[in-house]
Amino acid sequence: MRVLILGGTRFIGRRITAGLMARGDDVTVVHRGDHEPAELAGCTHLHTARASFGDLADQIRALRPDAVIDTLAMTREDASAVLPHLPDTHLVLLSSIDVYRAYELLLAEQGGEPVPITEESPVRDGRYPLRDLMPGIGERYDKLDVEPLYLAREASLVTVPEALVPEDMEPTKATAQHFLIDSRKAATVLGWRPTDPAQTIPVSVRWHLENPPQDPGQDFSPDGRALAAADS
Repeated sequence: MRVLILGGTRFIGRRITAGLMARGDDVTVVHRGDHEPAELAGCTHLHTARASFGDLADQIRALRPDAVIDTLAMTREDASAVLPHLPDTHLVLLSSIDVYRAYELLLAEQGGEPVPITEESPVRDGRYPLRDLMPGIGERYDKLDVEPLYLAREASLVTVPEALVPEDMEPTKATAQHFLIDSRKAATVLGWRPTDPAQTIPVSVRWHLENPPQDPGQDFSPDGRALAAADS
């Protein structure tokens, strides 16, 4: 995969970059250039301040990344500086657990929020939780300002009527009887363990890219009719 990482030379981003390189991905890191760990010498480095990201827009789009990982969008301005210049591809944003209501209560030395915290837990009522703790960036830092901007870039999910699903997409139709198998016996008797999807999915994707259909259909008119019916 071709992966573009914004930040990626420190903390979590550094580990992500190293992990992607280790599995053989083509990694480009865009950062200020203040820090280049020796172990990341095998990837491509582009240097710019986030506010000047637009200067690299053409170069970034020419890379045609399969995914973009933003490790350092701390404020609304950080997100707005890059989103208009990113290609239409999969976006991954590193957010923070400080978006949840429990963090707000923690700082206030209060309680009442049930645990464990999940992605369905309520988020903070207040904003800019680090304003009094981190002068400077803390005055503008809030992942709740950043998340909506990234989520707005996600493609919408369109539900197509069953009767209009094209023939080549037959497996995507709804089924009345689901078939979920319990694999616990294989795990307990044979010691089998599932492989990490983060490792296996890229393998499957690469195989399909290297083994395209021998006679792929070029007629997408059924798909167009299905989408048109779904929009109407």
